[in-house]
Amino acid sequence: MRRLAMEARLLPEVQAIANALDNPAGVDEWLRYNWRVVPDPPDVEYIRTPHFQLRLAAENGFLIGDCDEAATLAAALLAALSWPCTLVAIRLHGDSEFSHVFTRTEYHSVYIDIDPIVPADQLPIERFEEAVEMSVP
Repeated sequence: MRRLAMEARLLPEVQAIANALDNPAGVDEWLRYNWRVVPDPPDVEYIRTPHFQLRLAAENGFLIGDCDEAATLAAALLAALSWPCTLVAIRLHGDSEFSHVFTRTEYHSVYIDIDPIVPADQLPIERFEEAVEMSVP
C-alpha cells in the first residue's frame, strides 16, 4: 500500500485532485463525498491502485472499494501535497490478520484520521495496542 501511494503521488491526475483539495480536511471531505463502500469477496484481498480508482471514478462518477483502497488513495493525495501521513493497520486482539486500515495525518497540531469507510462521528479511531503504523513520507 505504501509503495502504491508513493508511486501514485506522482501521477498528474492525483496531483491535480490533491492541489484542488489543498489540505487533509479537504481530502477527507472529498473521499467521503465520492466513496462507495464495496467489500472484497470472501477470502480475497484486492487493492485497487489509485490510478485504477480515478479511472473508475471518471467512468462512474464515484470511487469504490474497501478500506485498503481508501487508505492508499488518501495517502497518495496527501503525499502529492507533501503532507506527512501514516497508514495505520488494525488487528483486533486475538485475530491473526489485520481487519482494517486507514490514513492518519496531523493538521494544525491535531491528528486527523482519514477513513471514508467509518462514519465521521466515529472518528478519530482510538489507538489500539495491536495497530501497526507505516509512515508514508
